[in-house]
Amino acid sequence: MTVITAGTDPVSDGPRLAAVGALLRAAAKSLVPPGAAPLTPEIKRDTVYLTPGADQLDVLAPVFLGLFAYFFVFILTGISFLRERVGGTLERLLATPVTRGEIVLGYSIGFGFFATIQVLVLTLFVLGSLDVPAIGPIGAFTIGLNVQTAGSPAIAFLVAVLLAIGAVNLGIFLSTFARTELQVLQFIPIVILPQAVLGGVFWPVDRLPDILQTIAHVLPVTYAVDALRAVMLKGADLGSSTVQTDLLVLAGIALFFVVLGARTIKREVA
Repeated sequence: MTVITAGTDPVSDGPRLAAVGALLRAAAKSLVPPGAAPLTPEIKRDTVYLTPGADQLDVLAPVFLGLFAYFFVFILTGISFLRERVGGTLERLLATPVTRGEIVLGYSIGFGFFATIQVLVLTLFVLGSLDVPAIGPIGAFTIGLNVQTAGSPAIAFLVAVLLAIGAVNLGIFLSTFARTELQVLQFIPIVILPQAVLGGVFWPVDRLPDILQTIAHVLPVTYAVDALRAVMLKGADLGSSTVQTDLLVLAGIALFFVVLGARTIKREVA
C-alpha cells in the first residue's frame, strides 16, 4: 500500500504512518485463518510536496528566513533611528520645509536599502552553499544550508524583502518611544516573541485557539511564513491567490507603519 502525505510536516507524518501501519497489521491479522502464516503489509510513502526523505530543516528553512530577517532588521532599524534622534539629526530635519511623512518615508527608503542587503545575505545562506577548502590549520568547511526550494527563489526573496520593509517602518515607529538602546531591545518580547509563537513558525495557525488565531491574522510574520511556505515548499508563483494576498497584506502593513510613524513624530515634537 502507498500512503501519500503532504510532505510539509515530517514530524506529524511519522506518527501518522505508524498509526496506519498498526491498523493494517491488525486488519491483516484478523483476515488470516488460524494456523496460517501471518501477513506483513508493506507500506510505501509518497508525498505531494518535497520528497519522502525531507527533514525538518527543509520545512523550517522558509520560516526562519522570514523570522530572522524580521528580527535583525527591526533591531538594527530601531537602534539606528534612535541614534538619529539622540544625535539631533531628526530635529534639524524637522526644522526644514520637509514634511514628517516625507522624513519617515526617506528613512524607510534608506534603511530599506540596507534591509534588502541583509535579506539577500540570508537568502543566499539558506538556499546556497559555498565549500571553503582547508587553509593551514583550519579544516575545510561549508557555508550555507543549501536548502532546495520548489518555487522561485526570486519570489521568496520578494516576500522576505516586503516583510523586512515592514520591520523597518515598525522599528522607526517604536523607536520614537525609546530613550536608550536598551529600551529598544526591550521591545523584543513585545514584538518578536509573539510573532514567533503565533505566526505559524512552530505550528500551523489553524491549530491555535480561536482568539489566538484572530491575533495571529494581524501579525506580518503570519503572512510572510504563509507565502514563503507556499513558494518554497509547494512551488507557488505570483499567479497563486495565496501569494498575491500575502504580498498585498505585507505591503499594506509597511505603508500603515509609515503613516503611524509620521504621526508619532508629530506628537513627540509637539
